Amino acid sequence: MKLLQNYTNFTDRLLPVGGIIRNFPYVMVFKTTHWCTLRCAHCCENAGNFQPKKLIPAQTIKNYISQAKRDAQFDNNVVFTGGEIMSSYIWGDDKYLPELLDFCQNHGIATDIKTNASWVNAEFAPCVFDDLSKASQNGKPYNLQISLSLDRYHTRCVQNCAKFIHELSRRPGQAIIHISS
Repeated sequence: MKLLQNYTNFTDRLLPVGGIIRNFPYVMVFKTTHWCTLRCAHCCENAGNFQPKKLIPAQTIKNYISQAKRDAQFDNNVVFTGGEIMSSYIWGDDKYLPELLDFCQNHGIATDIKTNASWVNAEFAPCVFDDLSKASQNGKPYNLQISLSLDRYHTRCVQNCAKFIHELSRRPGQAIIHISS
């Protein structure tokens, strides 16, 4: 602990802004996988279907969130991104996302899911929409946000975003849908 304190004091003398930033609230971002159905030229994650089909275990994520909950600087916001987090459904694990969303909702943590929505016509899509709807009903109103990609890199993104909005709006619950390009 003393070594950490010495390091912190040293860096604060070199970069005084560190002491200020250290006290800002923070959001946790989990890049749950690097696997994705798409292989976009602009992807800063180097995601694609050439990446390993693996996810950060849900229990690991829940452990990190539990630790953060004890930190006064954690602002109770979590982002799940990738790759494509919905790939868990592609691989047959339809419990992964609901487990994470239930955990967050039960602990009062606002959640943002980032997705390219390329999966909206897949066989498992109704299950995803049902899971998102359930999660948006279980927590505080608008405690769930879904961020959709809309740009020239994501194939059929206009149609996918429109279908996503249409399908989610047909189900109960209150979620924020954010479209970014």
